[in-house]
Amino acid sequence: MLLDELKKEFSIMCETENAEIKIDVDKNIEINCDKKWTKEAISNLIKNAIEHNAKKIKITATKNAVYTKIFIEDNGEGIDSKDIRHIFERFYKTKNSKDNSLGLGLAFTKSIILNQDGDIKVTSKKGYGTKFTIEL
Repeated sequence: MLLDELKKEFSIMCETENAEIKIDVDKNIEINCDKKWTKEAISNLIKNAIEHNAKKIKITATKNAVYTKIFIEDNGEGIDSKDIRHIFERFYKTKNSKDNSLGLGLAFTKSIILNQDGDIKVTSKKGYGTKFTIEL
């Protein structure tokens, strides 16, 4: 399954950063998507979470007749309210961005999801973490 593959790919980074990825998805849920690109999009979210001090990342999913929702939730530093509306813009960087960040990862993630006729939303509270919701 796509999410299990992602967890495995991030195992070394998680070990190094003392972070944990928990996947709580019914094995019967099939995610209809472009696997390669959706994996890339979710990878960006996981990488950002770990880089912004998340120690717990929880991935869940639900499915109905119309779409699948994937939730990626972390307990990292969160996103300042003034930055939330800009984080999917190309080249936008928050003051907490890494020095080598180009500000492209989240814009790329959104583009991948939108190109599959999906949507991505974010909620966050500074100091409490972030939750991304992807609909495919």
